[in-house]
Amino acid sequence: AARMRLALYVGLAFAALGANYTEVLVRLLAGGRWTDAPPGGASPADVLAAFCVYTAALAFNGIAEAFVYGTASSERDVAAFTAFHAAVGACFALLFAPYAVAKCGVTGIVWANCAAMLVRGCFAFRFASDRLRRRQE
Repeated sequence: AARMRLALYVGLAFAALGANYTEVLVRLLAGGRWTDAPPGGASPADVLAAFCVYTAALAFNGIAEAFVYGTASSERDVAAFTAFHAAVGACFALLFAPYAVAKCGVTGIVWANCAAMLVRGCFAFRFASDRLRRRQE
C-alpha cells in the first residue's frame, strides 16, 4: 500500500507539474521552432505534456499489476488476468487508438494508451483489493 501511494504521489506530481512546463522545457532544449504545432497537428510540447500524465497511469498500472502477478495463487487467476489484458489490448488497437488519433491526432495515441493503462490498473487494483480482503478474513 505504501509503494502504491508513493508511486501515485510521484506520478501525480509529475503529471501536474510536468504537463504545465513542457512548453518551457521544449523551448529551452530545442528552440522556439519546436514549440509551434505543425498545421493540423499537435506541438511536441502537447505530446510531452500528455506523456507526463501517461507516466502517472503507468506507475499506477505497474505497481498494481506487479502485486497481482506476485500474489496470484492459482493458474486460473493468472489466466483470467491475461485474458483481460488481451481484451484491453484488442480494444485499444481496434477502438481506442483509431478513434483517439482521428479526434486528437498524435496526442490521441498517448491519451488512448493512458486510458488503456488506467483500465488495466483499475482491474488489477480491484483484484488486489479482493485478494487482501480475503487474506484478512
